[in-house]
Amino acid sequence: MNTFVMNDRGHTLRYQDLYSTKNALGPLVFIHGLGCASSSDYPPVAASGPYPECRSILVDLMGAGFSDKPADGKYASDAQAAVLSSFIVGQHVTEVRLFGHSAGAFIALKLAKYLPVPVDTLILCAPGLTDYGISMLSGITSMSEAQFVNGGFHYSRSYCFVY
Repeated sequence: MNTFVMNDRGHTLRYQDLYSTKNALGPLVFIHGLGCASSSDYPPVAASGPYPECRSILVDLMGAGFSDKPADGKYASDAQAAVLSSFIVGQHVTEVRLFGHSAGAFIALKLAKYLPVPVDTLILCAPGLTDYGISMLSGITSMSEAQFVNGGFHYSRSYCFVY
């Protein structure tokens, strides 16, 4: 597990860098959704099909997986995109490919818009880009940890089970 210290308080983003010298393309950065972690969800994907032929970076977003979960952290999609932008710039790559799943797709879209490194490919998996999906994911990702603990899970379940 690799680390990227994101600020002067030592808050740390953790990631796996699965690198192959066979491919000259920019890395494929995996951005997971809510309640997930790239470190546990994507290793089988990165080891299958054509992925072993390229560099795959499996990022655990702040507040998820092995990354730090600072009590005063900002976990909204804009804040997550800003952290990932700093991280990718720190990788000194000339281009990048992004894969975002669910809420990670919102982060990937924002990241692609503001990233100073060219985005060669943008893959959005189950992005929820409908009024329903945007409302649900925007509401959840704008909550603080305390708000989510006090009612966010119920909020997310009410959206998931509307028929």
